[in-house]
Amino acid sequence: MAAARSLPGFLLFALLLACAPVLAQQVPSNEPDSTVWENYYPLALGNAWAYRVMIPATGKTSQIRWEVTSAKKDSSGRSVFQVVPAPLEPEDVRMEIRLSKSGVQEITDGTWVLKFPLHAGSKWSSFQYNERRKGMVSRSFRVVSAGRPCESAGRSYMDCIVLEEQNEELQWRVETLYARGTGPVKYTYWPLHSPDPAAKPVRVVELISFQVLPQQSIRQR
Repeated sequence: MAAARSLPGFLLFALLLACAPVLAQQVPSNEPDSTVWENYYPLALGNAWAYRVMIPATGKTSQIRWEVTSAKKDSSGRSVFQVVPAPLEPEDVRMEIRLSKSGVQEITDGTWVLKFPLHAGSKWSSFQYNERRKGMVSRSFRVVSAGRPCESAGRSYMDCIVLEEQNEELQWRVETLYARGTGPVKYTYWPLHSPDPAAKPVRVVELISFQVLPQQSIRQR
């Protein structure tokens, strides 16, 4: 299983005081109020997220934990993190994730998990060769909403990105909720080409606990 503002001083102080009543009455935007986009997927050595995995059709549940186990710089000075699941199943992989000013990228296949800036309606895609299909398959992403509250496992988050992925290789449609300052808080999976758009999901993964170190803006290349 990925993401993070100031005004100068003295001459503006009196102006800000004078305008404070007007500013307080302004209706807040639904768009994110922060340009530190990496805060939607805070990556640092020791950060960890524990999830409950539920299969709605059977009611079966399990748990999985992802932890950032290493952090380094690549040859261009960009941060690279290894994120490892536990328990580690034979089919699982240790994710290598690169963080740059352009977004959060899976190094293994070059897929942009998050592509900055994150605004409602933003879209991007990646393509790779699939041996079984003998052709190219795509992973397409769309930001459904940005800067709005969301909920997961009974907990509310004030500032979230809702991202939809169409994954041709795995034949999934996935909706992921990223909460600013926390990271991915919920994944919901449906069959990619389900004939019923209102069908129940086949898998729901919700955050139940996490450990995230205080996040600072990382000025990447």
